[in-house]
Amino acid sequence: MKLKILSFIVLFLTVTLTANGQSKKIVEEFTSTLFPNVGKESSNDISYSEILKDKYNIEFMASKVNDLDTGDCVFSIINDGEILTSQLEVQEDFPYEISDQNKKYNAKITYIKYVPNTKNRNASSVVIKVIVYSNDNSLEIDDFKITTPNNILKNNKTILWATQYYVHQAEYSKNGFPLMDIEEKNTFTKIEICDWCDGAVEGTIFTKDSLGNNITLNYAGKSKKELVNCSKCNKYKGYKNKGIRRSLWYKAKGKYGDGVNGYILVPFRTIAVDKTKIPIGTVLFIPSAVGKEIILPNGTKSSHDGYFFSADVGGDIKGNHIDVFTGLFKSEPLDFIKSIPTGTFEAYIITNDEIKNQLIKKHRK
Repeated sequence: MKLKILSFIVLFLTVTLTANGQSKKIVEEFTSTLFPNVGKESSNDISYSEILKDKYNIEFMASKVNDLDTGDCVFSIINDGEILTSQLEVQEDFPYEISDQNKKYNAKITYIKYVPNTKNRNASSVVIKVIVYSNDNSLEIDDFKITTPNNILKNNKTILWATQYYVHQAEYSKNGFPLMDIEEKNTFTKIEICDWCDGAVEGTIFTKDSLGNNITLNYAGKSKKELVNCSKCNKYKGYKNKGIRRSLWYKAKGKYGDGVNGYILVPFRTIAVDKTKIPIGTVLFIPSAVGKEIILPNGTKSSHDGYFFSADVGGDIKGNHIDVFTGLFKSEPLDFIKSIPTGTFEAYIITNDEIKNQLIKKHRK
């Protein structure tokens, strides 16, 4: 019989698997919940199988859902808008990996028994976790291991202050406000008004379209008319830059969005600048960032090497103000980011071609 499936994105992070001694970069991770008939046969045309086949050319057929995975852990699931945090029970090991080095994409599929920790204790469900990873070594993540220069020329020193920006994540809303293309003819998707305004401030939005497909949108320009009234959101009642209300969009090339001049955004590397002060393509070395712990897109921790690359601009970025791109992270792990003009720090313009070429490569898709 065919089981009902609720699919949603758990993480939009890059993760690394190791198989056969090689590092595998994960390009997507999603989770489906099958219920209520745990232990009965499921059909072969369930949604995650279709995603694997249509999107990644990976074939996997599941005949039963009672082959469950191991692992005591806590898992958060959304059910009819209510967040339920539940315990996953250990059964037998059943990580199922589809691996073919001749293909660009492979997958790892895990079954986990879901035991509700809520008032609905009689309900039974199965969580299916699917990880799709790439065999393309060119997708390897930044390791933040660029060597600190021995001699920094003092005449390349500059004084800056910093804020941060990130990818705003928003849920699709059927009755929300449209995110439209530059010609204002096509609507990519709809989201709630405060999400709309948050995304306009950040310049990049990760959301879903009406069919449930992931979509990353980048700021494309401004409409001649106001599209939303951001003052309806408390946080924007006194916001001076009313241009955000006219924002238009395009589909980004980069997973985390696009900068300018053909560059993509790279978490903890990209900075937005006033290009009359710092030209696009400039490498900055910030000593106060060296050794600071950051969480890489693959979920592991690393120490920053202090190097940043100017690959973006922003309407509020003027003079000696830079904006540090932190990917999906809203927190400020780099303590030189004070978000006030008086919170200044030293930075150095690096002209070393080898270092510059490394950072350019990281910012090209």
